[in-house]
Amino acid sequence: MWRIVGSGDAKDKICNIVGKIEVDTLVMGCHDYGFFKRAILESVNDHCAKHVKCPVVIVKHPKQI
Repeated sequence: MWRIVGSGDAKDKICNIVGKIEVDTLVMGCHDYGFFKRAILESVNDHCAKHVKCPVVIVKHPKQI
């Protein structure tokens, strides 16, 4: 398990680190903002899924009833 702390734009930092340490799979959590908010502000998940070379798993938190 890796723990790396950095500062700056999360999208760029995550993609750069994933490329440097050559991970097998990137697992990320999801805020579940919805279509319109993601369209205006590209999410970190969307950006990483498009730019990293490894598989990306996005884990969505179950909705509370």
